[in-house]
Amino acid sequence: LLQTPPAIPTLAAAWLARAASGCMVVVDWHNLGFSVLEHGGLGASHPYVLAARLYEALLGWSLDGHLCVTAAMSGWLREHWSVRAETLYDR
Repeated sequence: LLQTPPAIPTLAAAWLARAASGCMVVVDWHNLGFSVLEHGGLGASHPYVLAARLYEALLGWSLDGHLCVTAAMSGWLREHWSVRAETLYDR
């Protein structure tokens, strides 16, 4: 189980562990790392933001399961990255 953020480098490390051991990796999406960079002052068109978005999309999509804490996040992941995340609300 991997909570993100931070997505860099944890998604890659989890992907490598999965490839090496055959384990399953479930991502618990609390926020999107690229959006933290974007809204932290870099802006949507900054090369770091674009690279982080691609990194998260590709690695996140390739993992085995997905959780999130809001229906909005689940919808965004499904619409933009074709990731089906189960919504489990925080209490």
